[in-house]
Amino acid sequence: CYTLSISFDLLMLERVGNAIQLGAYSLSKTLATMFMIVPSAISILLMPKVAASPAKGHRQMLFRMLIISLLLDGIALAVYLPLVQQLTLRIFGADYLVPLSVSLLLSLYMVLYGIHGLVTAVFVGSGKPQIESASRIVELVAILLGCWFLIPGFGAGGAAIAMLAGKTLALLTYAAINISWFVGIFRKLSNISIRRIG
Repeated sequence: CYTLSISFDLLMLERVGNAIQLGAYSLSKTLATMFMIVPSAISILLMPKVAASPAKGHRQMLFRMLIISLLLDGIALAVYLPLVQQLTLRIFGADYLVPLSVSLLLSLYMVLYGIHGLVTAVFVGSGKPQIESASRIVELVAILLGCWFLIPGFGAGGAAIAMLAGKTLALLTYAAINISWFVGIFRKLSNISIRRIG
């Protein structure tokens, strides 16, 4: 389920696209994995900590980790997007350029990938792996359908949209199953934003 969900876009592009398009998209996707580094590292540390802590503290723990991850990824994205096309052109050549919109969509996909990993670490660490399974299945179905219908007409852009949509629906599945839990986190994030604006 996991392997297919992260690679089906490449398989479909290989099937209906050409080698140049596949190579450019693959490189863009690989470069965007930089946005997974921080949340993935946090997830590794978070899961055993969640397992060893009382359930009432899990939401607060996830909230703090989400803030750190989003802040660092936001800074990285602000640096990455203005430079990615210039660096790709200089290092790899014009054949490996993709539209900036594709780079943005893949970057956002990787940011959500990291967030999904953080939330998963909390649920699995608290003994609820079945919730992760439901989320993964929804994501896989969305990616399969999205890639199947979007890639033939939109190529790399369609692949990036499908991947982002799949990960978004995976997170929405977590939210739907645990709506009250996520409402609390959303309110805290909203309060921080309002205080900053004020």
